[in-house]
Amino acid sequence: MIRFVHQDLKFVKRLETLYKEEKKAVIAAGKAEEIIRLLKNQGDIRPSQVVRTRSYTEKRIKNCIKYDLGSGYRLITVKEGEHLFILYIGNHNDYIRWIENNKELEPCLIKHRCTTFSVVDTEIDSEAQHGNVASATASGYDVDEENPLADLDDKILRRIFCGLIGENP
Repeated sequence: MIRFVHQDLKFVKRLETLYKEEKKAVIAAGKAEEIIRLLKNQGDIRPSQVVRTRSYTEKRIKNCIKYDLGSGYRLITVKEGEHLFILYIGNHNDYIRWIENNKELEPCLIKHRCTTFSVVDTEIDSEAQHGNVASATASGYDVDEENPLADLDDKILRRIFCGLIGENP
């Protein structure tokens, strides 16, 4: 199961560029953002759930998942254990060039330049929403974790954050 989604900074810049191009590129960028939203909210999804897929996978990069966004546009991700790296979006010609230049790619080496998102654990969230607090807590979800400062009174908070409000402790 995917627990972390990492967006490469180069991917983000390329996505922004696509929104400035022709209509087909904008549609492809929108589809890519929908896929990313689903990945962040659900973790593991099959490419066929959201877009048309090819019967073959990209074999030049290990654990590569290729999404066909239509009109020749592709989205490339690589899954390593609980981590999914979103690496490339672009047209087919640029995709071929990108694959050739990155076939020795090790996602763990580019993790430092990625923006990382935790996947929402829908199982735990639904348990908490349905009032099943005991099973939610047993599975590691702390109900009060949403607001850890809720139990602290104003006096304690002022002492902790005195530098921010310009007072001495």
